[in-house]
Amino acid sequence: MKSKTTLLITTVLLLSVGSKLLAQAKLGDNPTHVNPNVLLELESSDKGLLIPRMTTAQRDDAFTTNIPNGLMIYNTTEDCLQVYRDSSGSWSCLGG
Repeated sequence: MKSKTTLLITTVLLLSVGSKLLAQAKLGDNPTHVNPNVLLELESSDKGLLIPRMTTAQRDDAFTTNIPNGLMIYNTTEDCLQVYRDSSGSWSCLGG
């Protein structure tokens, strides 16, 4: 019995590690079908995506150096979705 339990635990651990190496995940209504071309897929017919929300001051305190290009936040001071653009070294509002 101990041997079967050890084998089961080892198998689960190997599968867990193996699945993390794929680096692909899906959350949502149909988690069994993952598009092979995406890293992360969110699917829902009645829920949305909520990204971090902060003021301009909080943003500037949190991100001072090594800001990755494309980092996104919702800026509550500016009331807009912002993305960091490394080429200009600044934050830009998306949309209107």
